[in-house]
Amino acid sequence: MIEMIIMCHYFQKRLSWMLSSILQQEGLKQEVIFNIASMKENGRPTTEEVIEEFRSRGINIKHLIVDKEDLAYRGMLRNKQLESATGDWIFFSDTDHVFPKTFFSELETVISIPVNYKCCIASPYIYESNLEQTYALIESEKDIYIEDAFLKASKLSNLPSQGRKVAAGNMQVVNFNYLKKKTGGKYCIGDKSHDKHMFNGGMKTRSDVYFRDLIRPRIYHLSDQIHLNHKRYRRYKGVEEQR
Repeated sequence: MIEMIIMCHYFQKRLSWMLSSILQQEGLKQEVIFNIASMKENGRPTTEEVIEEFRSRGINIKHLIVDKEDLAYRGMLRNKQLESATGDWIFFSDTDHVFPKTFFSELETVISIPVNYKCCIASPYIYESNLEQTYALIESEKDIYIEDAFLKASKLSNLPSQGRKVAAGNMQVVNFNYLKKKTGGKYCIGDKSHDKHMFNGGMKTRSDVYFRDLIRPRIYHLSDQIHLNHKRYRRYKGVEEQR
């Protein structure tokens, strides 16, 4: 069983695209369950409404309600989510990825290789969609369940492959029993989770970088995901800027 650990912060429409693409997988032999952390919000649909829709369609979803401070420290929040995890393999991801129909069957093949028991598995290439077109596409879909989600997302223009390494949302998959032996079942240990300050002094403080260095990933080039691009803001040296 694969358990996806994600957080949703005002990205409930993008979450709909991700969950829709999960239901549209082909050749998947084992269950994919979701462990979602979010705070209560006033957007429509709410995260709770999205979760109930996909629960009714057969996806097993755990939901953890947290506050804004929890969401600021991704590593520590993932520790909380791992406390309730029951999957054989843990898949850490962001909320705004759309998966091709063969993605999880390919992943099943990779995790069945015995040598991969003691490593983190990564699929480092991802496509960033055109920003304006992405917002228009997401707003044009009125239903929570998105028919042909990956096909629709793949028609967005300007999809350059992003050769990032094992970024926090770019796919980190690890055997849960191995993680328990390595870290006691935690994503980060002690003070290795200064995500809130990741732009105030360097990347070394990011929990995903710490996790990558700890687990030492084995890289696999699975079918590329599409990242539903969005505006980003960061605070650098006390000044907030859009990037």
